[in-house]
Amino acid sequence: MSLGFAIGAQGRRRRRSLPPSAAALPQRAAIVARWSADDIPPQADNSNLASWADGAGGLAAVQNTPANQPKYRTGGAGGKPYVLFSGAQYLDAGTANAVASACQGASSSALVVCRNVQASSFGFLFTASNSTGYNLFANGTQAGFYGNGLGRCPYGGAGLTTLGYTAGLPDATSARYYINNTCVTHFGKFVSAAGHNVGIGGSPATPGTAAKAEIYEVIVWNRALTAAEMMQAEKWARDKYASPYPWAGAPFRVFHGDSITNGYSITAPLNSYPGRVAAANGWSLGRWTNLGHVGVSMTAMKAEATAEIDPMLVLLGASPMHLAAWEWYNQRLLSTAAATAATQSYLQARRAAGAAKLVLLTSTDAADALDVPLSRSAYNAFFDANGPALCDAYVPLHLNAAIGTEGACPNAAPYGPNFHTDGIHLTDAGYAVLAGVVAPVMAAL
Repeated sequence: MSLGFAIGAQGRRRRRSLPPSAAALPQRAAIVARWSADDIPPQADNSNLASWADGAGGLAAVQNTPANQPKYRTGGAGGKPYVLFSGAQYLDAGTANAVASACQGASSSALVVCRNVQASSFGFLFTASNSTGYNLFANGTQAGFYGNGLGRCPYGGAGLTTLGYTAGLPDATSARYYINNTCVTHFGKFVSAAGHNVGIGGSPATPGTAAKAEIYEVIVWNRALTAAEMMQAEKWARDKYASPYPWAGAPFRVFHGDSITNGYSITAPLNSYPGRVAAANGWSLGRWTNLGHVGVSMTAMKAEATAEIDPMLVLLGASPMHLAAWEWYNQRLLSTAAATAATQSYLQARRAAGAAKLVLLTSTDAADALDVPLSRSAYNAFFDANGPALCDAYVPLHLNAAIGTEGACPNAAPYGPNFHTDGIHLTDAGYAVLAGVVAPVMAAL
């Protein structure tokens, strides 16, 4: 049997029609600050803005030096006003307030809505840290979360852009960052330090970080938003500012799994297998999302999907969801019956929720001391026999000679070009192999 994919019986089913929900900001009670340009008292177009008060708690971000004051502008996206930062302007909201407390806490979320980002050195749009740390940025060539190297994703979009960060999900020690509703990856949680300034348009402590962009909204919550809630916020922003949804007219692709899906050990944020699949198929940010994370089992993925993935189906409306999911390593110590039942249950639940297309992957190899080869073989054999009937495309990774067959990963270090030094995860080269298998499968759905 050659390594490819099988179109399953489920592929012939029609997706049930799901109505779109009203676009509204999620978790309003948890919003501690919302700087919205259309809450600024009307003033002359292109006039200096010395103070911008948030509409939730009244926290003012101020600038007393005229040369460093941004401009209040009218006639922006959707006919709305905006605040223009031109590379030397920033607003300071201080160091001891509800926003600082939220960004220093166990969980928080931040969202920036901006447009026409221009080239700058750093491009800090919202910051709760004085330098590298809790910073959402866009500098004309990169965008994301500046506090982590994997947060600096290539992005040069000049249209309406949303940047998001959630600290405290998918688990208490981790965080996600979003560009246009795509969760690019998750990593260890960053919180801001006490005494650091909250700033808009640049860090008050390091003015050289200032951005060049139109800023429409800066919103901070004192809890971590789920992936579905971030999609709801995306819809709200796109509706308010008359911008099409990034996924409009196409399927929205969700990648769900463990640390291999997330891209553990990648050296660049889009080197994960979801990022590479998206690149190979020409899917821009906003048309896919990576919800893989460290340590999750298929049983835990099912509970997570109920809270984070299934609600997206209503938000997507007429746009179908294509979901690629798999997990082997964190359930390797279960019996074959329990492990296969967990995977079947996950797929059946997503089908019942309304996912249009399901893609099931099997497993990659690992060093035998870290793997359970006989259990993996039995798990793979079960899905060779039953997988195609459970999904729309079945991908038997275990047959790939580079990363899947028994012995693809040597049993002692060095583990070769495709496997990380831990003998479990993949390298950039290994993730490229994985993406090369999956990309044509998902393109053909």
